[in-house]
Amino acid sequence: MMLANPLPFTPLKSLKPYKNAWRIQVKLLHVWRQYSVKAGESIEMILVDEAGDKMYAAVRREQIKKFERCLTEGVWKIITTITLNPTSGKYRISDLKYKIGFVFKTTVSPCDSVSDALFLSLAKFDVILSGSANSNILHDVMGQVVDRSEIQDLNANNKPTKKIDFHLKDQHDTRLACTLWGKYAEIVDQACQESTDGIVVCLIRFAKINLYNDSRSVSNSFDVSQVFVDPTLAELALFKQRSFHKRLYAPRTGDDDGDYPRQTISAYK
Repeated sequence: MMLANPLPFTPLKSLKPYKNAWRIQVKLLHVWRQYSVKAGESIEMILVDEAGDKMYAAVRREQIKKFERCLTEGVWKIITTITLNPTSGKYRISDLKYKIGFVFKTTVSPCDSVSDALFLSLAKFDVILSGSANSNILHDVMGQVVDRSEIQDLNANNKPTKKIDFHLKDQHDTRLACTLWGKYAEIVDQACQESTDGIVVCLIRFAKINLYNDSRSVSNSFDVSQVFVDPTLAELALFKQRSFHKRLYAPRTGDDDGDYPRQTISAYK
């Protein structure tokens, strides 16, 4: 008896909700746990295919035990039998209209690595600042940390958290105001404290664009975002190397926040 040939891989951009029998080959770019009062605990993911298209995916509470051991961040997987639902909420991972849901019949299988790429989609600072960037999409931004404020201890949603303000400076000396909260604020603050040359390059993945008083800035979007500082990624080291001949200088620390679009506690919610 001949075995049936497996379904071909479908690009993420071609997935449609009219059936569940899809077969995709994707890299798990980001995996994290999330909890909400309404839905309880879930596993949330950002998936990317070989073409670089990204899509949000989630494993709900009832399926966590089945899938939690096989969903490792940074690993390529073959996934079959999934549901597709329209994306909701103000901020999306990409322009793709759907998000993936795991069901009882979903399978997750190992496969060889297709690419070690990070699949960055770096937004240009001048495009963000001009208002031309889609503010409903989360963007990747990278630059040198300058004009850093002192880290602050605050309360958000009746829980203690931390906040830090700074600018990212790109290779054209364009500056973009940034606000990071919680663990992300601590990552940048620690990197600046421990830097041996006073120069810190930072990548914020899946950052949201904020608008306040006609000034645009970026911040992390809950746990969806990721923050990396050099030398954790080769891309950061390359940015630093390419910019070395320009006027890279140690970030200034101060209490004056007059240059920052105001980020209130409500922006963190």
